[in-house]
Amino acid sequence: MKNPIPFRSLRFKLMFASTVVEVLMLALLLGNSMRLIDTAMVASTESALAQHEPLLNIAIAPYLLEGDYATLQDNLNEIVGSNGIEYVVVRDQDGRVAASAGIANVDALPAPMVSAAEALSVRVMHVERRLGLGGQTLGVLRFGLSTAIMSEARQSLLRQSMVIASIEVALTFILLSMIAYWVTGSLGELIDSTQAIAKGRYDLRVPEIGHDELGMLARNFNDMAEAVEKQMGALHASENEYRTLFEQAAVGIAHITLDGDRWLRVNRTLRQILGYDDASLSHMTLAELCRPEDLENLREARRALLKGELEMREVEWQIRRGDGSLMWSRLTASLQYDERGEPLYFIFVVQDIGQQKQAGLALLRSEERYRRLVESTQVVPWESVSEGRRISYIGPQIQQLLGYPIDRWFEESFLFSVMEMEDSTVAREQFARPNAEFECRLRHRDGRLIWFACLVSRIWSGDSETKLQGFLLDISARKASELELADYRGRLEELVERRTVALEAANKELEAFSYSVSHDLRSPLRTIEGFGQILQEDYAPVLDQTGQDYLQRIRAAASRMGELIEAMLRLARVSRTDIRLVETDLSAIVSRVADELRAREPERRVELKIAPGVRALCDPDMMHIVLQNLLENAWKYSGKIDHAVIEFGVERQEGYDAYFVKDNGAGFDPQFASKLFGVFQRLHKPEDFEGTGVGLATVQRIVHRHGGRIWAEGKPGEGACFHFTLQPVTRLMEASL
Repeated sequence: MKNPIPFRSLRFKLMFASTVVEVLMLALLLGNSMRLIDTAMVASTESALAQHEPLLNIAIAPYLLEGDYATLQDNLNEIVGSNGIEYVVVRDQDGRVAASAGIANVDALPAPMVSAAEALSVRVMHVERRLGLGGQTLGVLRFGLSTAIMSEARQSLLRQSMVIASIEVALTFILLSMIAYWVTGSLGELIDSTQAIAKGRYDLRVPEIGHDELGMLARNFNDMAEAVEKQMGALHASENEYRTLFEQAAVGIAHITLDGDRWLRVNRTLRQILGYDDASLSHMTLAELCRPEDLENLREARRALLKGELEMREVEWQIRRGDGSLMWSRLTASLQYDERGEPLYFIFVVQDIGQQKQAGLALLRSEERYRRLVESTQVVPWESVSEGRRISYIGPQIQQLLGYPIDRWFEESFLFSVMEMEDSTVAREQFARPNAEFECRLRHRDGRLIWFACLVSRIWSGDSETKLQGFLLDISARKASELELADYRGRLEELVERRTVALEAANKELEAFSYSVSHDLRSPLRTIEGFGQILQEDYAPVLDQTGQDYLQRIRAAASRMGELIEAMLRLARVSRTDIRLVETDLSAIVSRVADELRAREPERRVELKIAPGVRALCDPDMMHIVLQNLLENAWKYSGKIDHAVIEFGVERQEGYDAYFVKDNGAGFDPQFASKLFGVFQRLHKPEDFEGTGVGLATVQRIVHRHGGRIWAEGKPGEGACFHFTLQPVTRLMEASL
């Protein structure tokens, strides 16, 4: 046994406590004895004082009264030294010293004492009394009464008591040391045995000596050691069983530290589920296996378990496997505690619920669709017997729809009583059919009439009784909408008629404007062009170089004006022409336009990438204009590139087919992309790239008429890509019908 720290050992504590108790008891006994001695001495002193006072008064008072101070002095000399009187001083009524004995300096007398207890420590009791005779005060008497004998006796008794107490304390200490050594020696053997058992030697036993308490303690300890040996054997067997169950469990199990940063134990099933080995998991945390959006839920669950707010937390979330895939799992978290109730580590149980989750999600979607269907149509199931006269079941929604308590509906013929008269006649006829569907009006509790659709089927039960089963659907909103729609239809027809007249007038004005542009504006341009050509052919020698340059500019401006007028007419025709929707092969249109461009500039080497089989429901003529403008732009703006690439294709964006024409040409500044589709808006100088500025406006007008949108992306020097969509699928189907 290791020797304990001296001041902490049981032996020291026992000896120290016993010695302190013994000293305290002796101190109390000695103190009480001294108190009794002092009391007795005080009583003796007060008795002596009571005896001396009257004797002194008789011996002094007559001489003081007669003024015979010489005789008084002689008497005082005889009194001092006898009967314990140390000194005497007599003063007359005027305070003058009449006589004194036993003291040299009468002016240095100590102060008189009030009680006899004060004299025990100074060996003399100083007393002051009045001198009187026959009731007359003659003076003051001061004398000292010796207490030396009593003080010496008191000191002797105190020394004897201290010697006896010291001897008793020493004997007690020696006796207690022997007892403590014997007790702690036996306890040392017991401590050695407990330490051996703590190290795993459960077969060790303590010698059983005697039949006293230590012997009983040894026997009880041996019984306990035997019980511990059996329990540890059972515990080892249980641990082996637990380890086997832990490794062979059908679910994944892991023990994780309280901070969540280290895996303590992981069973084989969890390693297979996660797809990691022990070496990989040892460098990972549980948080690394979770999605970022699940981390806060993981931290909250951990905090709730550590605070004791929950005993167990079960969640379903996705865990990242070793191959990077996400797996749906059910994770159950709890805490393992020690015998003091302190948490040791987390226990996580992981189940792969991927297939179950898929089935559950499919079921939830199905239930959600059914719930939305029932709630949106206010479907009320019902069942009746006796041809609808008595309801046997009806859905609880009916109470909210019509206001009547549920129990009222089980009354005889209550359904017919709340139904309009003419509708009840129709209902009885319909109930006689195997299957029927009709509309009827039911009266609300507040008197309102509400439209319902009634679906009913006749069911033959096993007891030959016919039952009616069906549904009631609240269609009051639909009926109100039908009435409102009928009113809107009438007003809309009137509005359409007025708009049609206005549109026809506008079209006529537009046709007149187009005719004016086509003839009135083109005629002066043709004149300018004609005379310019004559001047150039016939009078060229007459004109100097500057004149010929001016003439060339005039002809070029007239030609550009003609192109602008033609572009504006095309834009106007696009707005007036009716759309003819047919399924069109856009890839074929792009191929034809590409062939025209190659034939126009055969010397250029351009790589054209055309996605095959791209089709759309559109007007083929208008779509030819769109693709021709986009491809001509791509061809034109990639003209300065050595290896030009133009691509046409389609991609899926936001549920729609987005068609695109892409090039690697000059590109444009994206901050000016909104100006691309404006009339006469150009982002490049005319001397760099020719054009009218109307082509993209025409393209946008056609795309908008098809119910789509168009947008462009590009960067200077990196090319451009134009995307456009046409009608959504549902609108295309309506247009085709």
